[in-house]
Amino acid sequence: MRVRFWGTRGSMPVALTAADVRDKLAQALIAADGRRFESFGAAYDFAQRKLPFALTHTFGGHSSCVELETGSNEYSSATWAAGHGPSAPTCWRDRAAGRRR
Repeated sequence: MRVRFWGTRGSMPVALTAADVRDKLAQALIAADGRRFESFGAAYDFAQRKLPFALTHTFGGHSSCVELETGSNEYSSATWAAGHGPSAPTCWRDRAAGRRR
């Protein structure tokens, strides 16, 4: 049996995409609900005190995945969170073509 870990810390560093940044910005603007800030400091203070961690911090990029090869035609993968990240298409394409990795 072969166990392969994908997306573990240090193996595939992934930054937020531009769409991710825009999503966070849009959510923060909605949370501001029309407030006007007199300075950068006032806006920063609002973000630090009022916005949830998920909007003001970054973590991950893609979730980790464990791939199990049993040596037969069986194949399994498991993910913890949003998805397999960029490795998934390669894994699934290889399996669909009957190739072992």
